[in-house]
Amino acid sequence: MLTGAGRVETTRRWAVPLWVVPLPRAGSPAALAGLAGAVLQMAGALKSAPQLSLLPFDVTLAAAAALLPTLPWLVASRRWTLCPSIALPLGSAGALWLWLVIAGTWSASTDILAQKLPEAVLLGPAMLLAGLLIGADDAARRWFTGTVLIIGPFVAAGIAWGLASGTAVLGGLVGASDATRVQYQLAGLAMACSAALAALRLVESRAGGCGRTAGMAEPALAGVRNQTLPRTAPPPPAPLPPAPPRPSPHRAAVALRTLFRPLFWALLVLGLAVGALLPGGRAALLSLGGAVVLAPAARFLAARRWRMAMAWVGAAALAGLLGLGILLSDPDRAQGLRTLERFTGEGIAASARPVLWAAALDWAGEAAPLGLGTGGFTVAAGYGEQRGLYPHNHALEALAEGGPIGLLLWLGCFGGSAVVLLRRLPRLDPGRAGRLVAVTLPVALGAMVSTDLGNRMVWFALGLALSAAVEVRRV
Repeated sequence: MLTGAGRVETTRRWAVPLWVVPLPRAGSPAALAGLAGAVLQMAGALKSAPQLSLLPFDVTLAAAAALLPTLPWLVASRRWTLCPSIALPLGSAGALWLWLVIAGTWSASTDILAQKLPEAVLLGPAMLLAGLLIGADDAARRWFTGTVLIIGPFVAAGIAWGLASGTAVLGGLVGASDATRVQYQLAGLAMACSAALAALRLVESRAGGCGRTAGMAEPALAGVRNQTLPRTAPPPPAPLPPAPPRPSPHRAAVALRTLFRPLFWALLVLGLAVGALLPGGRAALLSLGGAVVLAPAARFLAARRWRMAMAWVGAAALAGLLGLGILLSDPDRAQGLRTLERFTGEGIAASARPVLWAAALDWAGEAAPLGLGTGGFTVAAGYGEQRGLYPHNHALEALAEGGPIGLLLWLGCFGGSAVVLLRRLPRLDPGRAGRLVAVTLPVALGAMVSTDLGNRMVWFALGLALSAAVEVRRV
């Protein structure tokens, strides 16, 4: 502002930042879209928390009902620009859905086909579109990642409390039902995404600072300097003596906040890593480690800071190996950590996945070139209409049930989206690049060891990955 002496005083605005969830304009449909999309993506993990298991409504349906009206508003209120590289994955996805419908005509399954085909062909495109819109829009993406960041610690704390109080049963225990076995996979997936986002906040917390100088101060100063006084104007008054410097009450708070933020995010990553050791999901633990290492590295690569990316990968990998070494050095420390017990005691040989993978490859060869048909693997393998005995690998599932054509379409869809994301990293904002990797990598790794092509989370993550090739402007 201008003082009577013709001097300019810049106004410094101080705001208390909310670390986790941003605060966009009240009532923003983009904020509701991001919030509802995160709850819908992590609904299975939220249902695993004992605190939400007694809700009088279904979390998935409530989140879908909240998300549905916001998507047309996002489409109409933005100007969307699609990069040419998105054409191959989208075209392959459409062709894959069509091929799944055609392949269902010769499938030996009836029950699994009736469940899986609508989920893949009807729900899949809707989830892909939702992920594409939320991942491309800045406000929706901020609320999505912020909500996922909160869901991870909530699920971890809820499972720990449930185990301590006896109200929760781990899905990995022998004798658990099929519905309960999904619990540890989805809970670990939520923790992995949240830990990767927390690791991003850890590397970003070094930027610090919560105050910004008002943008109008410098133009006002330039106007005063260029002002020409009329000849009849009285001489300007003598300048006032400079005021003695006063200690700023905000400096101590800023210094404390600068020291506390990295510690907070580091402890959160550590806590989520410990939480992932409880349920028993081995793939989720590997996803957590990979996402914590690669998401901040993607942020550094997008900012063209190659040395920092390599330094982070080395430091994070070393810290993870050191922590596992400490836990495994003493068997007493691993007691109660179901994930470590499954790694060290049972091993991969005790899992049914190698048997299912071998069966999928055998039947893919016998049913070539058209495949067994959508949902026909379990019936052909002698397991009957048990959907839980799918091949546990999306590529093998596409090959066994869709033949070589199905595998090629799957590679064009999901492999093409991975190529699009990697090629677009140098052109993206560093924060956006890191967050897209953080929320898609755990789902992609999970698709290689669990779920089938009817899983909605995989199609939503596909949309998030493809959003890297979409530019958005508000109309």
